[in-house]
Amino acid sequence: MMGINPVRFRYFRAVLDQGSIRKAAEHLGTAPSVILRQIRHLETEVGALLFLRGPDGTEPTPAARHLLEFFNDYQSLQKTLEDNLHSLLDLPESSVRMSVSEGVLPSLMNDVLAEFSKRFPKIEVVVNIKATNDILKDVRESEADIGIAYNPPATANLKYLASARHNVILAVSPVHPLANRKNPLSLRESLAYPCGLMPAEYGLGQFAQNIARIENARLAPALTVNTLAALKDFAKSANGVSFLTDYAVEDDVSSGKLIALRINHSLSGQQYVRLVINENRPLTRPTQELIKWIKKDMAVFTRTSPMFR
Repeated sequence: MMGINPVRFRYFRAVLDQGSIRKAAEHLGTAPSVILRQIRHLETEVGALLFLRGPDGTEPTPAARHLLEFFNDYQSLQKTLEDNLHSLLDLPESSVRMSVSEGVLPSLMNDVLAEFSKRFPKIEVVVNIKATNDILKDVRESEADIGIAYNPPATANLKYLASARHNVILAVSPVHPLANRKNPLSLRESLAYPCGLMPAEYGLGQFAQNIARIENARLAPALTVNTLAALKDFAKSANGVSFLTDYAVEDDVSSGKLIALRINHSLSGQQYVRLVINENRPLTRPTQELIKWIKKDMAVFTRTSPMFR
């Protein structure tokens, strides 16, 4: 048996889980010929046939089941190796300061900081929730080591390490007159109802003001507030409409508490959350490590926007 290329495990697992070459290709977003070529390479490396092909798809052979067992053991050993290597970092006792937008906080806490704090108990992570403009000011003036902001403008001496596109949506309650609307909603149509907005120094507030200027519409919000929770509560009232992001309302939409409506403007799908640092300031080892975790694990950067794909 030749050495096994672990990269091929991804294709092997897809065929095993999906039950056919075609479905595996669709699942991975590639051509069936790519899947088939990788499986054949893997069979050569293993020295055994892995799948029997029939009219209804593929059937794993006993060799495939042994390979799956090996693959699971390999992943477990890889995790152990990563843990041991992380322990060798021996990062010093220190703190990392972050200024972030409110909308990214759940992902930051659940996807990154919960496990990061267990792995590196000596590192204190200080998180402040701020408006976009204040986040940039903190990073620029070294009041924060890391910033995560919605729609930050290009700023001298600041560098984006990661970006992800989000959608701005209009959130309404399930009993709102617009709740069953299928077509995108114009700004003027939304302004016929009591409207909730973020202040102008926040990314969402800037978005609303920008499209109002473009469409020559007058913004007269019923509520201007600097917390997403208050905007969501306002939208849950019988007649309120709030400007929010798809990520901010994902759980509320899934549970049926809110409806997310498209906005009929190209800018609504061109909103970005950015990971920001000061490019003129050296990063400490703990800051570098936390940035690695954010880029690798934080869903707002790693996962496709959950609605309107």
